[in-house]
Formats: sequence, C-alpha cells, structure tokens
Amino acid sequence: MTGSKSVRNLTQGKIFSQILFFAIPVIIGNLLQELYNVVDTLIVGQTLGEIKLAAVGSTSSLNFFALGFFIGLSAGCSVITSQHFGAGNIKQIKKSVAVHILIGIISSAVLTVAFVFLVNPFLTMLGTTKETFDYASRYLTIIYLGIPATMLYNLTASLLRSVGDSKTPLYLLLFSSVLNVGLDLLFIVVFKWDVAGAAIATVVSQLISAVLCCIYCLLYTSPSPR
Repeated sequence: MTGSKSVRNLTQGKIFSQILFFAIPVIIGNLLQELYNVVDTLIVGQTLGEIKLAAVGSTSSLNFFALGFFIGLSAGCSVITSQHFGAGNIKQIKKSVAVHILIGIISSAVLTVAFVFLVNPFLTMLGTTKETFDYASRYLTIIYLGIPATMLYNLTASLLRSVGDSKTPLYLLLFSSVLNVGLDLLFIVVFKWDVAGAAIATVVSQLISAVLCCIYCLLYTSPSPR
C-alpha cells in the first residue's frame, strides 16, 4: 500500500489498541449505511406527508435485508485477503481479490433480479396497507435496482479494510451521507419526484461513494503489503 496514511498494520503493536482503532470506523460506517433509509424517511415525512412517510418507513427491514447481506459477504471475503496481506503473499492477494470481485458481481446480479420481482410479495407478507403499498413498492424497487451500487461500495471498502485501511471508506461514506441529504431535498422538493426521488438519491449517493472508493484503490494502492 502506498500513498495512504490511513493504513494500520495489524500484525504489529499492541493487539487491543490496533483492533479497537481499526474497528471503530467500521462500526460507524455500517451504522451510516443503515441511516440512508432513516434520512429518506425523515425528509419524506417533512415534505410529502404521513402516508408516504409510512410507506418509506415500512421498507426499512427489507432495505436492510439486502444491505446486511452485502456487508456480511464483503466482510467474510475480506478475511481471506487480509490473511494473505499479513503473510505478504502477493499471488494469493491477487487471487482472493479476483474471487471477491467475481462473487460480488454474481451475487448482486442474482439478488437484484430476484429482489425486484419479490418486492410486492415481500410487502404483502409484511402486511403493508393499501394506502402505502404503491409508494412503498415504488421506493423499494428503485432501492433494489441499486443493489449493484451497494455491492460495489461494500466490496471496495472491504478490500481497503483487508489491507488495514478502515478510515478511508468511512470518510467517503460520510461524504455520500451528506450528499444523500442534499439530493433528497433536490429530487423531492425541487424536481418533485416524490418517494422515487428519495430512493434515487440513496442509490446515487451509494454509487458515488463506491466510485470514489474504486478511484482511491486505483490511485493509492499497490500490490505490496510492506
């Protein structure tokens, strides 16, 4: 890794402090990702009324269903990469990263198609009311169409974490979280895109954080773990 001061070598120093300072940004980052839906709900409630507030709020568990899958998948895959990084095995690092990317692409493609088709059955299963059903379906469909963006951020973020950098993904996510608020207001208040605007704002914000993570990986990382 070159050009980054955020990298933490977990194979050296006191174990407790190393893990603690590495884990805090990871925990905060995971919480921020969950707050996308909360922010959407708050802004929709303030601008579009109670029915649409209830519609967006009712999707929170289904929203996290997809998000939690990719957080877990990326974290699991990054363990292998981090082990090879600590051992200084460049060949295996490249191989594990390639497999990580392949798994991400396949899983996001399959889940995007499956979840989009299952939006209405999911909402029916949760007992979504008639008044909120169409709004909730519209919002959740767009969120699920944005699954590749969710996958891309979590994949690149986990790769950075696997080489000891847990701060950069958090900084980029903080930026995209603020951006999400601005885009929510732009798409809902200015463009009048209703609940779809809130969903589009979330997907665009996630995509931007993912692209920035990719750019950072390309510009500031190298194959060498030393």
